[in-house]
Amino acid sequence: MIEIQVQGQKQLEEKVKLLAGALDTTALLDQSAALLLNNIRRRFLQQVDSSGNRWEPSRASLIRAAKGRDGGTLFDTGTMFHSIQVSAVGPTGRAIKTNVNYARKHNEGLLGNIRREFLAFGDRDVDLVKKLIVKRVVEALSG
Repeated sequence: MIEIQVQGQKQLEEKVKLLAGALDTTALLDQSAALLLNNIRRRFLQQVDSSGNRWEPSRASLIRAAKGRDGGTLFDTGTMFHSIQVSAVGPTGRAIKTNVNYARKHNEGLLGNIRREFLAFGDRDVDLVKKLIVKRVVEALSG
């Protein structure tokens, strides 16, 4: 007769529950969206695109700077910057978007062919989301 004993079933069940929590899609979506939103806003203030390339300065920002006023390119009143928000797209999606009607023209370069991309994801963003998922899994399994 061959007999196999499995010990630690309770501990295994606890780890599986922790892992399931770490991989909860709603929590992952919310954390990922918050992380990406933060990166998009940071890049907007730094006036760089999702690859880290600097935007071409706007004439308006150069005039403001010459007069000693704050407000960089695409940031006179802050309306567009503050309009960038996360919203739920059903239970399994999140969107980062703006409701400012002229944002697309700037983001896609539809005004004088000068593109100042601010609403996009880059390779660094993808890497950060991957790291977030790995961190959640590692913490669950080591906790």
